[in-house]
Amino acid sequence: MVRLVDLDLPIQDTPVSRFLAWIAGGLVFLAVIAVAVAIAADGTARRLALAPQLLTVVLPPATEATPADEVERVVAAAKQADGVAFARAVPAEELSDLVRPWLGPDAVASGLPMPRLVDVAFNPGREPDRKALASRLEALASGATVENLRPAHGEERARARTTAELALGAGLIAGAALLIVIAVVTRMGLDLHEETIDLLRLMGAPDRYVARQFEQHALGSVLRGGLLGFGAAVLTLLGCEITPAVLPARPLPTLGLAPLHWLLLGCAPVTVALLGALVARATARWRLARLR
Repeated sequence: MVRLVDLDLPIQDTPVSRFLAWIAGGLVFLAVIAVAVAIAADGTARRLALAPQLLTVVLPPATEATPADEVERVVAAAKQADGVAFARAVPAEELSDLVRPWLGPDAVASGLPMPRLVDVAFNPGREPDRKALASRLEALASGATVENLRPAHGEERARARTTAELALGAGLIAGAALLIVIAVVTRMGLDLHEETIDLLRLMGAPDRYVARQFEQHALGSVLRGGLLGFGAAVLTLLGCEITPAVLPARPLPTLGLAPLHWLLLGCAPVTVALLGALVARATARWRLARLR
């Protein structure tokens, strides 16, 4: 690899220092992937939180004594309930599709008594009060019950939140591991070049000069490796974005990263390199003080 700076100390020739760029590249790759997954999962959780909560009112099958406008009155009463966004009667065709897997394709047309359904959707962020809604509608239609017959988003939202937290934690662990590696490599470099450092001190070089050598080495190595790791992560993420659109089977979900998200991910190698330089400098200054 091309060196960004020329150092007076042969730090880059230290065996362990030669692998610093590759270690940085691998950890930055993992960190970028983890943060991208966290961003995508958080976006999914936010979208699910904005989705309306859906309940289904189940009315007994109509009989000769059932008022003709009973369903319409239930729909009108449901619309007036607190937090309800809309309510609608489920058409017979849709009801037939719901019961087809169990009763066959002609269950509704054959005259089999079927319950009547009314979908009630609540505004985003509002938790449905099933008991209050049931008691309100029971007065209009005897035997009316309120059920969650359609898939709810609560469990999916919780899983998305958990995934976002775990992925973000993994990204932070990868970043912290890289900083620890930089501190260890810096200390090992100081120990291996102790005689050269003593010679520089005899020649009048201050500790800040020696520490700056390790700081510049860490900055250059981590930046080079971080850029390589970031490039590999970008190619991986672009593959995840393109593959579902190309393959009809859609084996992978799209991440849905916005331009701002890509910009934030692009800051990762530079941020890690700057933090690594600070860690290397602090470690060198601390170790040099103990070598006096």
